[in-house]
Amino acid sequence: MIDAFITFYFIILLLLLLYLKKGKKDFFHVIPFFILFSMAEVPYLYFIAHNPQELHPKVIYYLDDFSFAFFQHVMYKLIFAIVCIFTMAFFEPKGKLFGVSSVGVGMKVVKFKYASYFFIALTILMFALFLHKVGGFFFLISNMDNKTLVVQGTAMYRNIFFISAMLSIGYYITYLSLKKIKLKNYLFLFFISVFFFAMLASYGERKNPLLLLVFLILMWNYKIKNVNVFSVKNLLLLFFLVFFASLAPILRVDGALDYYMSDPGSLIPDALPYMGELFKRFSDIDISLFIFPYFDSINKLWFGSTFIDFFTGFIPSSFYEAKPPLDEGVYIYNFAQGNNVAINSPFKYMIPVGWPLSRVTAGYVHFGPVGVILYAILTGMVLRYFYQVMISSKFAPLWVSFYAFMMLTGFGISNAFIFNTLTIFVLLMLFTLFIYLFEGKKNVSR
Repeated sequence: MIDAFITFYFIILLLLLLYLKKGKKDFFHVIPFFILFSMAEVPYLYFIAHNPQELHPKVIYYLDDFSFAFFQHVMYKLIFAIVCIFTMAFFEPKGKLFGVSSVGVGMKVVKFKYASYFFIALTILMFALFLHKVGGFFFLISNMDNKTLVVQGTAMYRNIFFISAMLSIGYYITYLSLKKIKLKNYLFLFFISVFFFAMLASYGERKNPLLLLVFLILMWNYKIKNVNVFSVKNLLLLFFLVFFASLAPILRVDGALDYYMSDPGSLIPDALPYMGELFKRFSDIDISLFIFPYFDSINKLWFGSTFIDFFTGFIPSSFYEAKPPLDEGVYIYNFAQGNNVAINSPFKYMIPVGWPLSRVTAGYVHFGPVGVILYAILTGMVLRYFYQVMISSKFAPLWVSFYAFMMLTGFGISNAFIFNTLTIFVLLMLFTLFIYLFEGKKNVSR
């Protein structure tokens, strides 16, 4: 029965993808792109359906009816996807954002190269400061099993060199799109792409290296040549990403680095059981199977009571000791641990761990099934809007990077998602200001 639910979910999304893709050349249009990432969850759904014992012990503890909770997950996901797709299809924004969507369009060709070099230098500088903060490169990779503690307090460094790495590649591709490409240009692009991918992966992160590659593909598709997603080359790239994601669990084991350096031949067989880790990144079923049974009555719904947490989240704890958690997922984790904390209660009294809400469950915990539909409409409008901003910018790296971030991270209407998105957005605005000054007012198209 569960397999039938998953198959139904997959077929509906596939039919929507084929229907909407028919006659359209842009595979990375917001609608097919959204459907593609929604389908990426399906392999992990099959895995959990046949291996429910792999769920978190606390989820299993509260789960009385696995089949029904699984059905809820699939059906709410499908409802959300369909409503979101129709919203994106009928919502037609103009796609201008604060009058800056065209910044960087009117620069001289050589300035795109200089902008790329600037962001390369900034990336290396920020990464060097990050390494200094954590105690050096070898300390970092030797303590991968304590990644969370090692990189604590370095979020700003990581955000800056992550964005600047993307922009350095983006501006270099823009530069190549305006000149005859030589072999040395291909080699340079390949070198910086591999270097930045390795840099982002060096501290155990999987999402950001993947996002860098998606951004690279988008820029190449829009600026150089249309990308055939289903070519042999790109399927091999997908296999590499699947294998790359499978390395993280085994490398985070204490002493793993020394072990695999002495016996590299055992790396591949040890990684094989984790080949589904990439698809797990696109699924929230582990947490939603706790949320749906837990919020089983209207009395448990939040009805927007956590919205105020977003605004108090900007106040330092030293000034506001009773500050509630910014991340609503902290409440969810504490509920799962049996710590029945009240909404808006001080974070200091809670277990400092969060189970993040997804774009689907964020609406459900507040307003139930109605919230799923409402949040699907809002999410569809936001994603379609920034797709239009990207088009209006003539695919400027700033907006292609933000579009890739919104799509790949599964943007949703929750405190944590909005805060993280605003952080990236503010950094992009600062870089936009730099580009505006760099190109000169007389070159800006308005």
